[in-house]
Amino acid sequence: MKVLNSGKALVLAALAVFSLNFAYAQPANDACAGAIALSCGQTVTGNTATATNDVAPLCAGIAPQGKGVWYTITGTGGTITLSTCSTATLFDTQISVYTGACAALTCVAGNNNDGACSQGGAYPAGRKSTVTFNSVFGTVYRVLVAGTVSASGAFSLSVTCGVAGPPNDACANSNLVACGSTTTGSTVGSTIDAVATCGTTLNTAGGVWYRVVGNGGMITVSLCGSGYDTKVGVFTGTCGALVCVGGNDDFCGLQSQTTFSSTAGTTYNILVTGFGSNTGSFTMAVTCAAPPCNCTNTTSFGMATAPATNSPVTISTCNYPSEFATINNAVAGNTYRFISSVATDFLTVRQGTSGGAALGCGTTPLTVTATASGPLFLHITLNGACAIQASGCRTTAVQCTSCSGANGGAACTAATALACGGTVSGTTVGGTTNTGLGTCVTALTTAPGKWHTFTSATSQVVTLTTCNATGFDTKLGVFSGTCSNLLCITGNDDAPCSFSGFRSTVAFTATGGVTYFIYVTGFSTATGAYELSATCVSTLVGQDEEFAQAHETLQTVSNELNVGELFPNPVANTNVSVRINAPEEAIARLNIFDNMGRAVRTIDTELYSGANTVELNLDQLATGTYFVSIQVGKEIVRRKLLIMRP
Repeated sequence: MKVLNSGKALVLAALAVFSLNFAYAQPANDACAGAIALSCGQTVTGNTATATNDVAPLCAGIAPQGKGVWYTITGTGGTITLSTCSTATLFDTQISVYTGACAALTCVAGNNNDGACSQGGAYPAGRKSTVTFNSVFGTVYRVLVAGTVSASGAFSLSVTCGVAGPPNDACANSNLVACGSTTTGSTVGSTIDAVATCGTTLNTAGGVWYRVVGNGGMITVSLCGSGYDTKVGVFTGTCGALVCVGGNDDFCGLQSQTTFSSTAGTTYNILVTGFGSNTGSFTMAVTCAAPPCNCTNTTSFGMATAPATNSPVTISTCNYPSEFATINNAVAGNTYRFISSVATDFLTVRQGTSGGAALGCGTTPLTVTATASGPLFLHITLNGACAIQASGCRTTAVQCTSCSGANGGAACTAATALACGGTVSGTTVGGTTNTGLGTCVTALTTAPGKWHTFTSATSQVVTLTTCNATGFDTKLGVFSGTCSNLLCITGNDDAPCSFSGFRSTVAFTATGGVTYFIYVTGFSTATGAYELSATCVSTLVGQDEEFAQAHETLQTVSNELNVGELFPNPVANTNVSVRINAPEEAIARLNIFDNMGRAVRTIDTELYSGANTVELNLDQLATGTYFVSIQVGKEIVRRKLLIMRP
């Protein structure tokens, strides 16, 4: 008998173990956690012969499952069909579709035998499987391809997706658009709406819905420049009882445009559709003309003298949105800026008499130029439709923006410098009371004060506070210009601090290279020691998009989806952008919420595979803190947004 030496025996033993492991290696997607992603139109092949038995919920029509492998597919909003009906499938298959985590699966649909399958080949066609289900856009579905009881072997799995309708296919799911916005979209895959003729027939092609809130002026909805033969209709009322406002077929070639007179606060439903059965991509521009100045109140309350310097003057601390205030001694040619403390108030300024010629109207703040010397009359209403309310105090003020500023005096020229991240200590005891400063949001003329300067190297948001180690009731004023011609930027009396409500905090957007003058004073005649601190946050205002993108940080949400920061942020103009890298074409929904948690704007936009820059229109949103929710499929990213209106 031939005896193997020990070395050869070890080699043969190792080869035997390797061969055994190779022969019984499990598929990479044997477990639910290792599922392989599928896409529409794809066909994959696999083999369950070396897979393990799966323990998963049995969907309707599914027999006890044997060996199986796992896949995932993301919902399109339309139907999805999965099928092993192929001559390459060589065993008795069944397909189960689930949602949820691998440890908590919920059955959606399943199929054991497809009686309609005609692709038999080496195995009976009727034992192969096909399942179709309605998918939810963005939802991840888990797919188990398994055998019946002990059946296993090779298979071919195909994925077919029906055309998915746009998210705003129905009137009830309309997207809100704002005045001045431009929206791109598509009607491909949308359904035909059962709407009446409105300027033109609107029920022959699929369409999508938007809505805009009237401002009291003329609104134009234009599809000029779109990629197909469009139609547009505008309605008021509810989706179940639409009332025609206007519509159009051909305005600019084969594209459409309609203009209508809006009522402030009224919601208008916009249907974008096509001529005949046409569908395609479109661009929709919404422009709103300033509303006519029709508001005239009859109740008088509040009076002030028109300021002769740039410092704002308070008219009243309790004007109702049903009253008018009188501003005496306005000078012809001077420009005046009127402000209400309620950011949504609609202001109308008339000249000569309370019912005289209107110099202008609009949402606060409102700037007008006096054409004659004499009194001006400020009418306060809730909106451009002249809605009133005989309650609800708001502070009103007027500023002469064309006038020279106040004089800071000799103490201003000796001001101490303050830098970002720095703190200066001082005392107002023994300081000078500057009666010529006037009002800068708050009166600064009753107590002694001290001056400091701040120069910003770049554009940034600067926050100044006396909340730390200050021993008296403070006030702050911030000015630009020169010590002999100070122009009010902002001011504050009381801000909530951790230990007191009688300290002061201001925030403003500083321009790079500009020196600002900061005045620390007290309420009434209060004096004392203080600490003044400055913190700064870069805004990227004035930089180009390339700079912003180069300096932003993309947050990785999933393996391939990345969402950047909002830029610029804080923002002083009407637009802010965000960069989104998407692994495939998708719909992104962006919701803007105010600091009370109320949704103030919703924007849906199409994403292309790869890098996308999405622009959000912030028109008519007041200064304040907002939160932006960015949703792509089931992934949600939230960003904080600070709007700083000039």
